[in-house]
Amino acid sequence: MGEFRFIDHTADIAVRLSGKDMNDLFQAAHAAWKKIVIDDCHVETSEDMRITLHADSPEELLVSFLEELNYYLTVRRWICGRLDDFRVMEEGQKWHVQGRLIGEPIREGKHEIQVEIKAVTFHQLSIGRKGDELTTLLVFDI
Repeated sequence: MGEFRFIDHTADIAVRLSGKDMNDLFQAAHAAWKKIVIDDCHVETSEDMRITLHADSPEELLVSFLEELNYYLTVRRWICGRLDDFRVMEEGQKWHVQGRLIGEPIREGKHEIQVEIKAVTFHQLSIGRKGDELTTLLVFDI
């Protein structure tokens, strides 16, 4: 799985992501998002939801993916603990992600939301290659 490292940022939460490929990078983004919103709380894998998203660029797809996770958390009161059968693909000029979100409904006393993310931003978001890895900076508006 890819890696993430939090960095100092003025009013938001910024994280540097890296991974060997796009799938790895998105896995690292999910891990960072989860660490921000619920820290180390255990999430059971009792339910799954299918996800299919499309975008014109990998950056747009990454933001859409994280906004989808945030939607499930804030609107549907459901937390994604892990990703399964997850693939990020480029076909022609379009980018796609599909897979399953595995998690459970938010439960009082078990899940404590640490930080509410208002939005995932495009600020300084540019996925690029550094050596053998893909990297990017991701900024969450809190």
